[in-house]
Amino acid sequence: MKTTLLGLIILIALSTSAQPGNNANCPRKGQNQGENFKERKADRMAEMLSLTEEQTKQIEKLQLENQKKMLPLRNDLNEKQARMKTLETAETPDLKAINSLIDEMAVIKTKMAKDRAANHQEVRKLLNEEQRIKFDMHAGKRGMGGRNGMRGKNCMYNN
Repeated sequence: MKTTLLGLIILIALSTSAQPGNNANCPRKGQNQGENFKERKADRMAEMLSLTEEQTKQIEKLQLENQKKMLPLRNDLNEKQARMKTLETAETPDLKAINSLIDEMAVIKTKMAKDRAANHQEVRKLLNEEQRIKFDMHAGKRGMGGRNGMRGKNCMYNN
């Protein structure tokens, strides 16, 4: 009886671990798909908008300039988020320091949002009327899935 029960438990455990869960399409932790995803996204946008080669080059240049602006801001924000975690988990948290750090992070996030908005408008300037309409319609779909690729709400982790 015990052997049969043990065998049944092992069989159930093996069969459930072999089944792909909701995360089957999620990138594995540590897997770097950033560049490939960005390239595919850019290719899809170029195709959807019927961009000319010149428009594609100009947009790529704008994106690179924007990435150069964003990198130090992201790094600074990441450092402040790490500091926030340290402050919040201290034996005796310093609420004044926490609130000050929140204000500093808000300034960085605001700067990043303004830079993204400016870049978005620069890209729009490069497009003709038909392309702008398609671009604007697509831009409303940029939520979690758009920014994080396959790491949306259905994935177990978001690194």
